[in-house]
Amino acid sequence: MGVLGLPLDQVAFIACCVVNVVDLMGTSFTGPVLVPYGQQLGATTSEIASFQTVRFAVAVISIIWMPRLADRRGVKFTMILSTIGSGVAYLIQAFAKDFAECDPITVQVIDGFVNGTRITNDTSAAVPTLPGVRQCELHPSGGSLDCVEACGVKTGVYVMLAGRAVAGFFGGTQPVLRSFVTAVSLPDFKLLKFRLTVLFACVQAGNFALAPISGAVAVWGLHLPWLISACSAGFAVVFALFFFRNADEIKAAQAAKLKDAIPAGADAPPAPEPVPSKPGPPEGPSPFKDPILLTLLVAYIFTFICVSALYMLLPLLLTFPDFGLIDPNSEVKTRENVANATGVVMVPHGVVNFLMSTFGFIIISGKIGDRNTMRIGGLIASCCFMIYGVACSEFWHLALVHSITGVGVGLLVPGIGPTLQKYNSAAHPKRLAQASALPMFGLQAGMIAGPMIQGAIVGDATDRTRMNVAWLCCGSCMLIGFLLFESAFARIMRHTSFKSSKLTSKQVEIAMKTDAKPQEEFVDEMCALLRAMLTEGNDQYRGYRAWHGVAQQLIAKVLDESFPFLAKETPEDGSQAYYESLAVWVAKNGTEEHHAFWREKLPHIPLPGVDINNAHGMLVGAFGAMDVHGGNVDVAQAGRTYTRTVSHSTTRRPRGDSTETRPRADSLESQAQAV
Repeated sequence: MGVLGLPLDQVAFIACCVVNVVDLMGTSFTGPVLVPYGQQLGATTSEIASFQTVRFAVAVISIIWMPRLADRRGVKFTMILSTIGSGVAYLIQAFAKDFAECDPITVQVIDGFVNGTRITNDTSAAVPTLPGVRQCELHPSGGSLDCVEACGVKTGVYVMLAGRAVAGFFGGTQPVLRSFVTAVSLPDFKLLKFRLTVLFACVQAGNFALAPISGAVAVWGLHLPWLISACSAGFAVVFALFFFRNADEIKAAQAAKLKDAIPAGADAPPAPEPVPSKPGPPEGPSPFKDPILLTLLVAYIFTFICVSALYMLLPLLLTFPDFGLIDPNSEVKTRENVANATGVVMVPHGVVNFLMSTFGFIIISGKIGDRNTMRIGGLIASCCFMIYGVACSEFWHLALVHSITGVGVGLLVPGIGPTLQKYNSAAHPKRLAQASALPMFGLQAGMIAGPMIQGAIVGDATDRTRMNVAWLCCGSCMLIGFLLFESAFARIMRHTSFKSSKLTSKQVEIAMKTDAKPQEEFVDEMCALLRAMLTEGNDQYRGYRAWHGVAQQLIAKVLDESFPFLAKETPEDGSQAYYESLAVWVAKNGTEEHHAFWREKLPHIPLPGVDINNAHGMLVGAFGAMDVHGGNVDVAQAGRTYTRTVSHSTTRRPRGDSTETRPRADSLESQAQAV
């Protein structure tokens, strides 16, 4: 049954988008006013940088506990709890200003002078000379300055830091959301790619739609964006409470819908008998030991050291006189101007980013492929971040460069998520949430380190050279991150889960559990080995004179008879003929280790000549064989007799130095007796 006329999985995905936007409002929507609001609280540049550091440092903890809670109590419970916590965090940050207010002071202006300093239209020179004063504004009458006492109270800063910590503790929803979307979308990879792209696009749409609103409402108070975020969190809680469904509920509803679609009176497919089995070890290496995921973790660190510049360096850059945002009569007005300009400059960036990450990426990647599209985006973004400082001296310069950066980021990011999630679902199916969370540690680490690095480079003084160096470092980090992404994705493309893309998910899991090479790679190696065995002068040369016609005939005959045609009927067709014909081949050519593997996985199908003494007992008592072909073994056939026909023209078995030819066997029993 659907909700609002939509299937359950679509409604749940919409709820994911809502929760995702609310979670990111604390960084994206409030980003344009973070620096001015911190200055209003009396924070220094290093303290403002610590707002980001604390938020993302505590978020590391949320990435640990939140996926585990989602696995135990369900994604719905986890998302509601996270959204409530984020709403509380936004309220704490909004009311931090009430703990930072100092007493107002009125300073009289006598004959245009205050403390020997002439007051004209520029109070910036007068403010530093006034003792005990933090900020001043010229009264409209011109006869006095309305100032705030420099009481040195840092309570507002500490409350803000507490709010940022709470936001971080409940802000680790990204890996949970991605693993949930993966669970309800696969095996349809196109649907997964579309949904992850939309999930990312929602964030970008929120940036360019909400950023100017954030700057505009700051005119009535720099704290208002946090109040709006808290209200949005309340709406998201109600929406998720009524419309969000866990993946198991969605899968059960889909299965019930398929069952209802079977016409009355039609024969339903037989239910498999219960199979007792022991839980096996998780397939593939641990996510925390996976070199591909570790490379991606480091790539995220460098990338988000750069991304954090948008929240820290961009507002600080706009405080330089070149951009014309300084109000000579009011520091408060200057902060409001900077907040508004930061929101406005995000609009072209967000619009271009949104268009390129959806339509642009799909169109371009369809012509040149995902990786080539990501390469173009990574190079564009890296170059643009490097030149923010040296190339932007006016507001339109900054808007233009920021827009081009949106092109690069929009072409780079959409290709990361789907490919990474597809790899995780194949390489770590039992630990999907943990595998999704591991690269997110890099994101948090980058957002922690970025503001600290940038704050140390820029300092509290207004030095354009230091600002230019900070942007150059950010661009370099973006380039390093892009190169690490390229390295990790090259290894992913060579991985079994991608090289065996035509296999089912079950077959991929079995291939990884048995430490199989990619099928194409194995075939190429065997071809190269055969060539080496028949080539004179090679270390693998076996002495067979391939130039001799009779030798060629014998070699071709041996190869042909070494790989007999197996039966085409499979368990999916209701037949065990494939395994029975395979058993003859394994019995003839396998080692004791291979025979033991066969008995463990397919105990109800004997190996002719190997299991002849206990074959009847195994067949009668066999339960639940594991499929080595990738389908499901029909356990209802386990107790049948040896009358299954197997098509083999001859069976050869080495005896001494000769090879004996046996006539065709019409059944497994006669075949076993003949051997």
